[in-house]
Amino acid sequence: MRHRGVWPDERDNALPGVGHDAARGVIGGVLGSTIGVRETLIVAAAGGSLAFLPVFLSPLRRMRELPCYEGSGQSADVA
Repeated sequence: MRHRGVWPDERDNALPGVGHDAARGVIGGVLGSTIGVRETLIVAAAGGSLAFLPVFLSPLRRMRELPCYEGSGQSADVA
């Protein structure tokens, strides 16, 4: 396989995010059966359109350069 050089061996059988997808499916199913399919899609679209807010409201937006931590082995002057 091509990913052997970058993917650690202990993570070969792990599927990151699978638990989150299952939870979203259950929540979507419950909402779809209680408030209706159209309304559930509207709620999902509204939630998806607000996904940028945590990054937009964080200090990340105002950063002009990445912080350099002591002992990281990387210099701050990356060109």
